[in-house]
Amino acid sequence: ELSTPAGHVVALGMSRALARGERERDVFGAVAKLGGRAFIAHPEQRKRPWTDWGAATGAAGLELYSADSMFRIALEHPITVLVPAAAAYLTDPGHGLLSLVRAQPELTRRALELAEDRPVVTLCAHDAHGLPAYAEVFRAFALYLSSSAGSALPEDPNLAAHRVLEDVGLGRSWCGFRGVASAAGFSIAGVGDRERQAFAGDTLTLHLPPWAPQAIQLRIHGPAVLLPDGRRVRLERPGAVHIEIWARGPGMFFEGGWKPWIVPSPIRVVQRPPVRSPPATEGELSAGVPASESG
Repeated sequence: ELSTPAGHVVALGMSRALARGERERDVFGAVAKLGGRAFIAHPEQRKRPWTDWGAATGAAGLELYSADSMFRIALEHPITVLVPAAAAYLTDPGHGLLSLVRAQPELTRRALELAEDRPVVTLCAHDAHGLPAYAEVFRAFALYLSSSAGSALPEDPNLAAHRVLEDVGLGRSWCGFRGVASAAGFSIAGVGDRERQAFAGDTLTLHLPPWAPQAIQLRIHGPAVLLPDGRRVRLERPGAVHIEIWARGPGMFFEGGWKPWIVPSPIRVVQRPPVRSPPATEGELSAGVPASESG
């Protein structure tokens, strides 16, 4: 995690650390030159928010959900947020931490704006500092990797690290709030694996884990509509679409009890290229009829 004049940046996969001057001039370009990917850390955190959204076009993505930011917000609202969460934490730490999670409409809007022109990855991050306990925070939510769904990571640690960094950097991952249920086995059919891209007019199919809660909501941001079956999403026009799956959490009184469960990265929707006819053969050009019928 790097400190820059505009805020904090998480850099993954660099070949070396950045010097202070590199961080201050063009942190996103410097990270990219070293083979890494840079993400804006806790952009909405009141202690150290991100202040230069014009430069954000160079970022690979941003942290959409930050546990540290949520905990700081709870400290600012001790009666309405912190005390109920602490009471729930005593009986079920996962549910107590989940009660701190709030919707992120401003960051979702920022992510969609960035994703209109290029692939953008949204992450959830712990940014753990020891309070609440590390183990409980790590159990509360995690990033799930799509390429590891059907196979174990390589035994070689360097190969395993490369695959993890590639999956995260390309958005082949999703955030799963395990206080609701495990998010393993989730997928979206119809999205390009490498660029998180689909065509306007396409229909995406969401495959949920078999243990999905009964009460769920699909919250869709951007030019797309949920079809009546509740599992397919039609992409209406070019732009960026963000899909979140929310579930009703047990013992949750705020926000109607609804909390995020599965949060993938935005999908860039582009216009389908026109279908071009194959070039005419010499016989077709000379006779004006199919070559097989020309004399």
